[in-house]
Amino acid sequence: MSVIALSLSAMILLGIFSQSALANFKYSKPGVTVISPVTDMVYEYNSEIPLVVKVEMYHSSIPNLGVEELAEVRFSIDGQPENSASIKNEVDSRGSMYGMYGYANAIILGLSRGAHKLFIRGHTSLGNFSNQAVSFNRTIYFIVDSVFPVISVISPQHTTYNSNTVSVTFNSYRPLTWAGYSLDQKMVVDCIDGANLTYLQNGVHSLRVYGTDGGGNVYASQSIAFSVEGKGPPVITLDIEKMIFDRQFLPSDYKNMTYWHLVFHVNEPTSWTGCSLNGGANQTIEGNAYLHLAYGTYTIVVYAADLCGNKGASAPYTFTLGSGEAGSAYTVPSSTQNSALTQTPSPAGNSTSALPTETSEITFQESFSWQLIGAVFMAGAAMVAGGVLVHFKKRKRCGSA
Repeated sequence: MSVIALSLSAMILLGIFSQSALANFKYSKPGVTVISPVTDMVYEYNSEIPLVVKVEMYHSSIPNLGVEELAEVRFSIDGQPENSASIKNEVDSRGSMYGMYGYANAIILGLSRGAHKLFIRGHTSLGNFSNQAVSFNRTIYFIVDSVFPVISVISPQHTTYNSNTVSVTFNSYRPLTWAGYSLDQKMVVDCIDGANLTYLQNGVHSLRVYGTDGGGNVYASQSIAFSVEGKGPPVITLDIEKMIFDRQFLPSDYKNMTYWHLVFHVNEPTSWTGCSLNGGANQTIEGNAYLHLAYGTYTIVVYAADLCGNKGASAPYTFTLGSGEAGSAYTVPSSTQNSALTQTPSPAGNSTSALPTETSEITFQESFSWQLIGAVFMAGAAMVAGGVLVHFKKRKRCGSA
């Protein structure tokens, strides 16, 4: 009885340890991107449409899991029987410690003219286990050649809206059991009862509505192009006085390098901020940043994007960092000078070509099998518990002898 009690106690303690240890390990779910077909893309009739799925798997710090690889990808067109895609896994060029890349490839042939629905599902596996690690699925809608407009879009129309919110309404000549819209060829969003497009970026947009009936037939509207001029770009002001004041407290003369505290304000919430030095590439920054710079003269411009994606820029500001100075070489500009320096140029004067372009990846729904992690630690717990039991029996035999 005492041996059994000890074994059970050891298992309980090891189970607690396993939960605690698990919290210290890291696992990142794979990033999954559908490269082709592209949502809402129009493909030529009788063309070969490539199916390409990329899965990026990251190195895990959890012991004994083994290498994660893409195991299977299957796809179905318009509800027809599934087909398998070929799978290829490659080690990151920097080494396995940086993860793996899995690719699924196939060719889609013989599709009729009109709208089509592609359903993709797949999973990854871990080298030391036969179970699925992460499962994912995604539905892509696209067009072959042209569509018969069973669905008619009422809003938006081919016009310019002075608001960053636009409603989506439509009619269908056939009863629909599901409907969704694609904005700017991004993933389709459910909208059987209509929807509102919010936080629209200024500029030109495209929208198409898709729908399915009870028989699984897929329909689509014509693509609608519209534009938005709802608001101006964010206003960015550089806090010159604060930057000059902070300069005197920053390290200088350290290996021919010094520091500059960039301080700025934006008049609204932002989705991205960055800066450019001497006309160079934009660098993403998180708020007021400390710049580590060599001695010299710099011209800085701060950029920001609002929640709609509209981008604005500050006026350029030029400053000089010299060896041995501690702020005494700088003078606080007058209010007139300061207002001129922090004046935000008009949108027409802003060049957005140097601003970073935004990219989007289609990420699948993912579910990770944490039972695998539990299995790893339970296996370790059983081994240690067995060792405790053997050790206890040996001690008992020695005492009885």
